[in-house]
Amino acid sequence: MRKWQLFAAILASMLLVTMVVGCPTSTTKLERITSERLICQIDFSTLVPYSFEASPDSQRVAYAAQAGDKQFVVIDGEEGKKYDEVGYPIFSPDSQRVAYMAQAGDKQFVVIDGEEGKKYDAVGYPKFSPDSQRLAYVAQTGDEEFMIVDGEEGKKYDGVSRPILFSPDSRRLAYVAQESDKYIVVIDGEEGEKYDYVYLIYPTFSPDSQRVAHMAKAGDEWLVVVDGEEGEKYYFVDYPTFSPDSQRVAYAAQVRPSGERYSWAIVVHGEEELPWYSHYGEAATPIFSPDSQRLAFWANNTFNWDDFFLVVDGEAGKWYAPDESIDYISEIGCLFSPDGQHVAFTATIGDKDIVVIDGTEGKKYDEVGYPIFSPDSQRVAYSVKTGERWLVVVDGEEGSQYDEVYYLTFSPDSRHVAYRAIRGDKECAVIDGNEGRKYDYSNVKWGRGGIIFETIDGINYMRYIAVKGDRIYSVSETIE
Repeated sequence: MRKWQLFAAILASMLLVTMVVGCPTSTTKLERITSERLICQIDFSTLVPYSFEASPDSQRVAYAAQAGDKQFVVIDGEEGKKYDEVGYPIFSPDSQRVAYMAQAGDKQFVVIDGEEGKKYDAVGYPKFSPDSQRLAYVAQTGDEEFMIVDGEEGKKYDGVSRPILFSPDSRRLAYVAQESDKYIVVIDGEEGEKYDYVYLIYPTFSPDSQRVAHMAKAGDEWLVVVDGEEGEKYYFVDYPTFSPDSQRVAYAAQVRPSGERYSWAIVVHGEEELPWYSHYGEAATPIFSPDSQRLAFWANNTFNWDDFFLVVDGEAGKWYAPDESIDYISEIGCLFSPDGQHVAFTATIGDKDIVVIDGTEGKKYDEVGYPIFSPDSQRVAYSVKTGERWLVVVDGEEGSQYDEVYYLTFSPDSRHVAYRAIRGDKECAVIDGNEGRKYDYSNVKWGRGGIIFETIDGINYMRYIAVKGDRIYSVSETIE
């Protein structure tokens, strides 16, 4: 699989470089009222590496700890039962539930909200549904694997492949099962056709949860199956993606052997005859705009991995040619603004990185992080590296320099942009260029999550997890 294809539908975005009237600038002084709630104390010497996890609402934490030859999970400071081994704890999307794998002797099981499940020879990581009410995982007994959904065992197979996929409305579930040398997509317990190989990747379900699409291999050919209906067979296909309105499915297909020129095409299921999808030397998985009216994808006509142009609504953009194998288009692809009016990507020119918005190249930096749009599509922010320091660019204006910056986010009303910043052994939350209280930079950096905004009765609230010494806090700030 080509190195940039698997993530081609996800990237960064960027937009206008004009400031929005009424929005604070990086020099605007804000009144920040900060409160701290102690969640727990932590002995970092017992922490199982990379196991620390903050809840999605940044009000709870959980992690795995080691005590002699035993392990246990700590949730909000409360130690759980000790086992021979435990997996990383996982919060439900609503932050109210916690699940993890555990092993006692030669048996494994899943612990859900403190209750041990049935013991098996092996279990996989548990998966919560989007509404947090359901839970699924793979279990193994002997040589057979099967799905456990809401505590009920499913049919046994020679193998069950990951990932487990819940539909957006949490009512449906899909996975891939193996019988002998054939693969089957199982949806809501119903088996589909058998294929030589099946590849599931999110999003398999449409946004409205009513439709399903997946890749499959039959003999030497690949195809996309949509709602049980097989599409045309090709030399290869990339994973399919649904439009936000759930009405269309698009994917890249290799229509000729790779040794022939113009071997790839963009296929919109049921619309293969539309001419503007064309044929290319290479083509990446397309993405739809949020309003489902526009389509964008990367392509080339030279069979050079590093030589691409962006096609938007059938119009090819500027070529970014390689320079001694340094230049490349961002592996993540491209992204539309929330209103669907703008499209952006990152690229490298020479030894510098840039952000390109609607075909206009931005300033060159040593490195460029993935940009984000504000919810109203009128603002943009992204991190950049100059020398050994990082800073954030908001609406074209550069902020202060730090050792690291990460987790950029806009407030729901698009007026504020916040991020975490590290300087030396201290870090803080920066909002509109204003630094907050200083906290310790620790080895639970990534598990703490980002900054969460809420707007209640017109007032902006900001919440995040912070560390002071051996104490973990949920920090809440009111922005005035």
